[in-house]
Amino acid sequence: MDRNKPWIVVLLLTLACAPCSYSQAYNLNYDAIRKSVVFLYFRAPAGDLIAGGTGFLMAAPLKSDPKRAYFFLVTARHIADPAWDGCRTANGMWWAVLNKADYEPQRDATGTVELAMINQDGSPLLWHYPKDDSVDIALALIDWNAVESQHVANAPFSVSNLPTKDELAKMDSGSPVASAGLLLGASGSKRNYPIFKFGNVSSIPNEKLPSKCCPECTVQMQTEWTIAASLVGGNSGSPIFYAPSAISLSNQPNRAFLLGVQSTSFEGTDVAGMAPVSYLIETLKELNLPDIDLSPAVPPGPAIVATPTTGQPEPNARPAALPQPH
Repeated sequence: MDRNKPWIVVLLLTLACAPCSYSQAYNLNYDAIRKSVVFLYFRAPAGDLIAGGTGFLMAAPLKSDPKRAYFFLVTARHIADPAWDGCRTANGMWWAVLNKADYEPQRDATGTVELAMINQDGSPLLWHYPKDDSVDIALALIDWNAVESQHVANAPFSVSNLPTKDELAKMDSGSPVASAGLLLGASGSKRNYPIFKFGNVSSIPNEKLPSKCCPECTVQMQTEWTIAASLVGGNSGSPIFYAPSAISLSNQPNRAFLLGVQSTSFEGTDVAGMAPVSYLIETLKELNLPDIDLSPAVPPGPAIVATPTTGQPEPNARPAALPQPH
C-alpha cells in the first residue's frame, strides 16, 4: 500500500472544501451575534438621523441569582465621546436603532425601533472608559426593562463569551476573526441587517499605533491590535470575535469568544485597528457592581458563541434600577 495515499485523500478533501461558505468554515452562532448588534445614529439639529457606528449588547449575571443580570451597551469610545480623538464634535443626541420583534413587512412601514441613549430619568447615559486613555472602548449600563418594553428582537450575549487569560494568550497573527456591524448603504432601510466580515489577526504590537480621524487631523497614539479585514466607516464599535474553524488547530482555542471592539481603519489598506477585549474586561471589573459575576464560563469541548438570554426576559427578572457608579 502506498503510504502517501491517505495524505492525497486529505489534500483532495481540503481542496474540495476551498469554496465552502464561511458558515461551514467557522463555529459561530451568527444569530446570537446579529441579535446583540445595534446601530448607532446621531440626530442632527434638523431632526434627521445620521449613521454613526455600531454597538453591541452584553449581559452579566448576578452571582446570587444567575437569572438576573446587568445589561451593557458597548461601542468605540470615539462614538460615545466624539471629542476624544481630537477632531469630532457632537451637538445633539445619539440614538440606538434596534429591530422590532413583531415586524410584518406588509403591515409595518419600518421594522426598527429608535431609542434615545438616555437613562430612565432622562439624563444621558453614563459612559465608562478604560483607565488607559489610548484605548478606544466605551460601555454604559442600560435599563433593559426600557429596551424590552419596545418589543425588540435584539438580545445581549453573555459575559461567558469573554475569553480567559489562557485563551487570550493563545491569540497570534493568523488567528481567524469575524465582525458584524453597520455598513453604510448595505445594512437595510426598513430593518437592521448587520454585515459580517471575516479576516485574521495581523499583529499584536507591544506599542501604541498612530491613528488620526481625518487627513488634516492630529495623530493620536492608540492601543490597537491590527486585523487583516476591510473594516470601514460605520463598522466602528462592532464586536470582533475570535472565529475558530470547524476543524480547530491544536494550539488554538476551540470556542468562539469576543476578541475586541472595532476601532479604526488604515486608509488604502485592508488592515484595521481593534481595541483589545482585555481593556473591556478590566473596565467591567472596575465598575465594582454589587454581586456581578464576571467569571467567563468556558463550555466543555467544542462550542459556539453562547445563545443570548433565552426568550424575552420578564421585567421582574432584572434589577428594576441599575446602579450608576460615581
